[in-house]
Amino acid sequence: MTDYDPLSNIETASIFDVFEALSERTDDLREAVRRIASPPEGLRASRVFRAGDVARLLGVSERWLRNFAVDNRQVLQIQEDGFGRLYTPGDIHRIRNLARIGPLRPAGTKACVLAVMNFKGGSGKSSTSVALAQSMAARGYRVLFIDMDPQGSASACFDYMHDGRLASVGELLLDYEDTMGVLLEPAGAPEEVVATRSLSTIARKTHWETIDVIPACPALLLCDFYGQANQSPRSEASHSGLPGWAVRFRQLMSTITDYDVVVVDTPPAVNRSIFGVATGADILVAPVRCAQFDIDALNAWIDVQNIWFSKIKARWYDQLKHIQLRFVLNDRSSQSGSEGKIERVVRSFYGQAVAAETIPHLEALKRGGGSAPSVFDEQPKQPHSLGTAARKARSALNDACDEIRALI
Repeated sequence: MTDYDPLSNIETASIFDVFEALSERTDDLREAVRRIASPPEGLRASRVFRAGDVARLLGVSERWLRNFAVDNRQVLQIQEDGFGRLYTPGDIHRIRNLARIGPLRPAGTKACVLAVMNFKGGSGKSSTSVALAQSMAARGYRVLFIDMDPQGSASACFDYMHDGRLASVGELLLDYEDTMGVLLEPAGAPEEVVATRSLSTIARKTHWETIDVIPACPALLLCDFYGQANQSPRSEASHSGLPGWAVRFRQLMSTITDYDVVVVDTPPAVNRSIFGVATGADILVAPVRCAQFDIDALNAWIDVQNIWFSKIKARWYDQLKHIQLRFVLNDRSSQSGSEGKIERVVRSFYGQAVAAETIPHLEALKRGGGSAPSVFDEQPKQPHSLGTAARKARSALNDACDEIRALI
């Protein structure tokens, strides 16, 4: 590890020099934390599944699965250990498609776009986005994960493929041209770079065979900056009635046919990307905690979205009326009486817009994500109690994600 100056002159240095010095260390720090959280190599692996798990995920019997694996062994080439077959998410995807196990979208149709949004930080937006993507992938669906949050928290939950091997995010220098920004606001990158960029070229393979990621980084903030700089308030509404950014996002989403599901993690802020993503999505998912500040923020988000949709309703009603909305109560503590009261009030006001399943407050969910393996990733060797906690957390997330999956 590099020996850095301890910033002993921080009290006298200019703020410009301080941030420049800190910025030079971020990648190395990220890698150091990753190696602590994901020993020994600091890299993750997607889970492998036993036959019983796969049968439950696909909704078939173990006997049917065993016979299907034997009959299609040359195509599937499933690995085995001394205890039986080991199925990867890619194996599950191939079985689902070979056996036509639904729900499946017809070949050649566009992917279903799930947008996870809430402009209050700490609502569990990024963790919910990652859980949705990994839960869908574990069930055999091909997923494209698009990180639109410049913080890149969700991107950090995946290890990328680099030169045919797994590489940590610290090894890859991400810039504006590696994000969705280059496609939505091309002015942020050189013309010769823009000409080479498409969804397929900026999507990166990850440690999950069935999940590709379009990552985010702080430079993605420029997307909103260039959009505002290039459009005056009068020209913001294009001839279609939507801002150019929103039109481009809708067009890009309509071209995605190589994936079953697209999951979009949005920034915790009120900006143009929130509105653009909302008009290009099929399902809006808003995670929210059962606390007063969080419910206040949710109500503000509802009001802001209502203003946006009311402005474009006359022109876009037929195209957007199909969009589904669900609020997911997140980090719900079963021991909190006040949270229980708030949940009952929220359900009484918002009815079926609130998902029936909640995501509970579990320490296993807190430990996973970011640099550490999520509960859906292959877990390092750990005490039996932690393994049991991870399975409980997976089950809770799967129940919540299955309710959203039913809307696809």
